[in-house]
Amino acid sequence: MIADKSLVESMDEGFVVFQTLYDEGRAYDFRYLATNPAFEAQSGVTGALGRTFRDVFPDIERSWIETFAQVMSTGRSARFTQGAASQGKWYDCFAFRYGAEDSTRLGVLFRDVTQARLIEQELADVSRRKDEFLAMLAHELRNPLAPIAAGASLLEMVSGDAERVKKTGAVIARQVRHMTSLVDDLLDVSRVTRGEVNLNLSEVDLHQVLLESIEQVRPLLKARRHEFSLDAPPLAALVDGDPKRLVQTFSNLLTNAAKYTPEGGGISVSMRVAQETVEVSVTDTGPGMSPELLKQCFELFVQGERTPERAGGGLGIGLSLVRSIVELHGGSVRAESPGIGKGSRFTVSLPRAAGRRGAKTLPSPAAQQQDRAGERLKVLIVDDNEDAAEMLGMLVEAMGYQAVIEGRPVDALKRIDVERPDLCLLDVGMPEMDGYELARAIRMHPTWRRLTLVAVTGYGQPEDRRRAIQAGFDEHFAKPLDQAALAELLADHARSKRPPE
Repeated sequence: MIADKSLVESMDEGFVVFQTLYDEGRAYDFRYLATNPAFEAQSGVTGALGRTFRDVFPDIERSWIETFAQVMSTGRSARFTQGAASQGKWYDCFAFRYGAEDSTRLGVLFRDVTQARLIEQELADVSRRKDEFLAMLAHELRNPLAPIAAGASLLEMVSGDAERVKKTGAVIARQVRHMTSLVDDLLDVSRVTRGEVNLNLSEVDLHQVLLESIEQVRPLLKARRHEFSLDAPPLAALVDGDPKRLVQTFSNLLTNAAKYTPEGGGISVSMRVAQETVEVSVTDTGPGMSPELLKQCFELFVQGERTPERAGGGLGIGLSLVRSIVELHGGSVRAESPGIGKGSRFTVSLPRAAGRRGAKTLPSPAAQQQDRAGERLKVLIVDDNEDAAEMLGMLVEAMGYQAVIEGRPVDALKRIDVERPDLCLLDVGMPEMDGYELARAIRMHPTWRRLTLVAVTGYGQPEDRRRAIQAGFDEHFAKPLDQAALAELLADHARSKRPPE
């Protein structure tokens, strides 16, 4: 039956010889006459000899039969890749007439390429999601840039109208916060992917975390007129966690719910405290998710279908961050949805804290103001960008401190000797002498070596912070500055400068 049986049986490829079955001159099925060991290994089929192709694979795609029939009718061999849905497999095949020109036998060589096909499909999906992400990134960044640009032009025209200047400044500030949030999320994804996220763990009350998260999202809930409810039992809900990252987690879930739920919809948050865990669920009456989307909703750049009313849906990175942060806390997150149009629920489960340590509290704004009034702190700002330096100086002075501005690093060395500042905010990317060189020059001077130096830079990766500390900086702030963190830093220095009572 097989010309060289030993060769065929030693091949890695599956091999089959069929007898073609005809009905009124048309090939309609194929009977197994011979197979090799690789046939059973790759197809998973045993006991095929004597049976027909349709009998062995009753749900086989019609295209298989059509291709085999065409080979037999034309005598021309065919190379093709074909799926077998009933098996969940793909095969690379070569079909040919086996024997003489008038032979009614069909030979088929095949190889299981399912894994390669899945990898190919996965790469295609990744490439597609990447392209969609880049398109949405451009869209999301252009949106806040438009009001920022308009606001900047408007400020020039209405400089004498204090009320309009105030409103314009508020718009610009909101849009900058939005852009900063986008950039922070992108950097977070990068850090998580590289395993460079470090948690600042303390004992955290999830009640307080939820209240802060809700407060962050409240303007969006109000703007979209959502009905909101919170159900949290008056039980201790303490976990060992990073407060900032946990607030980020729940505000991401709430923001998603608010964005995707149609106006006037319902959003609820519920907490359940068990013996070992605390579970928090965010439920919405939004568009829901298909079973396919549920399986991959926590993957990077995955989003539901983007329609005009969901154009502000973000970049598809929020849920990926949620899962990563929760897992870093030793917890888990799951998504549920009854189906399209039936809403969604996301549930975060975190292990309860073993101890009952007291929570650290920050000084109140009133106390910070009192500290500032107690001593006039002098801050030297060095930045070659005149606008950036001036705005930072105005911010420092609005906080109650004295600001001195210098644009050239070389001149800054002279100003330090004259002004005797208490703290320096140094831009890193400057011509002539960058911030790292300036910091090293200051540290080499015997009089200034204890001066507090803060790097202010657009480079915010962990390695950038390490480089700054190595150059002699005490702190590292990424642009745009976190105003609350700057205020706390300056207040701490003002308190340390004030003489003891």
